[in-house]
Amino acid sequence: MSVLAQVRTATGSIHKSLDEHPLLVRFMRYNEADAYRGFLESFRAFIALQLHHDQEYIHDDDRAILDYSDWRKALEDDLLAMNALHHQARIPNVSPLIPAIHNRSEFWGFLYVIEGSVLGGREVAKSLPEQWPKDFLLRGSQNRLRWPYFMRRFNELESAREILPDAVQKGAVRSFESMIAMFDTFEFGSRESIAHDYSSSPQ
Repeated sequence: MSVLAQVRTATGSIHKSLDEHPLLVRFMRYNEADAYRGFLESFRAFIALQLHHDQEYIHDDDRAILDYSDWRKALEDDLLAMNALHHQARIPNVSPLIPAIHNRSEFWGFLYVIEGSVLGGREVAKSLPEQWPKDFLLRGSQNRLRWPYFMRRFNELESAREILPDAVQKGAVRSFESMIAMFDTFEFGSRESIAHDYSSSPQ
């Protein structure tokens, strides 16, 4: 079984829990602006983590396709627009909840979560009020080469043993856990730490 197949199996249950999170339900089904802002703020923390490790764990040749600077700009622009449309409430600090990355395998597990989130963005955007900014959600429609390219590079890195299955799974699972914890912070005010410690993951 390929690493990608193993990751899909290992994260199936927690991925479903994320998709059914009350924060997502509130803005996708009931168009609640504060929930949408919390969603965007959570992804702002994730993209900041990605950019922090970009030079270390992404090969130079990959950056022509796997570029995240435009995503960050779209997020910042959407948040500014949402704050202009709606009163800006106090924003919790979710930075302590971002997943720790120790090696390339864990980083590509994290990227699996980030890149996979693109696929449903276009459909989600269709359900939101017309006046809400949606540049970040629509990022998936701007480059249809990303996911096929990501899967190909994932398989190449696996073949070259630059990424190892167990550590990739840990990175992906911890990323889902972190995102759920961030959503909990905006939905319930929870600041609980991530339960698992993967600091001893292999390179």
